[in-house]
Formats: sequence, C-alpha cells, structure tokens
Amino acid sequence: SFYEIKLNTTDSKKIARFAKASNPADSNIASENFPVLLRDFTRIFPYHICFDRNLIIEHVGTFLLNEYNLANKKGLHLQDVVELLQPTAAKMEFASFLEHANTRFFVRIKVPGNRGKEGDDPVDLQLSGQMMPLASGNSIVFLCSP
Repeated sequence: SFYEIKLNTTDSKKIARFAKASNPADSNIASENFPVLLRDFTRIFPYHICFDRNLIIEHVGTFLLNEYNLANKKGLHLQDVVELLQPTAAKMEFASFLEHANTRFFVRIKVPGNRGKEGDDPVDLQLSGQMMPLASGNSIVFLCSP
C-alpha cells in the first residue's frame, strides 16, 4: 500500500491528512520540499564523515565531533583521522572511494578519544558503512556506525 499527503482546502483551515495513493508515484515526496539541515543531519548520523575531493573533512557527526575534539580542527585530512581497513582493494583516494561505492567499508579512528582515563591505552573505534557520493559530485559522505 502506498500513501500520500493530501491537503484539505475545502475548509478555511488547511489540514494535511494521509490518504491511500491511487498511484505509487504519488507517494513520492520531493526532497526539496523537506530539506534536512546540516545540524539535523549530524544528529541523525552521529558517526558520519563528509569529505571533499582532496579528502579534506567538511563535517562529521555529533559523536565524532565531541568524542574526538574535531570541532576546532579545520582542514583535517581524512587520512589523519581514519585508517582504511577494508576493502583492501580500495586506496585512500576520492576516485577509489567512488569505484567501491557499493562496497562496505571498515575504518579505524586514529585520533585519541575523550572516554579513556589518562594513562589508559586508547580504545580503537572501528566504523562500518558505505561511501555515498553527494549530488554535487564534489563530496562523499561515509554513512557508518560502530
């Protein structure tokens, strides 16, 4: 079953309601009508990493931002923050990430986090996910989780 949002305009009050869609294409909602703000995106995907063609990190999720003190570090290179574990055929290059876009990636965070006590060995955080090229073609977002 497919549903669509219909606006009731017969009343003086405009009320949105869900109704069964007569055509599955009617159930699609254009993304430009429901944009996601970067602030919300970083909360929805707290472990994501977005980087440009030069592998400069543009933004990260809230967990990585806070746990690894990345808020005040501008111009960080991806290879300074993560180590690529898999796929072994992939290289730490933008073009290589695009070639393996449908492959699951495993990375290890290289920078120390805030959770350990002073003197403790750092705990490795490994992330698993997919490299997704953004519509602009100039950035990739690594959507991942521990």
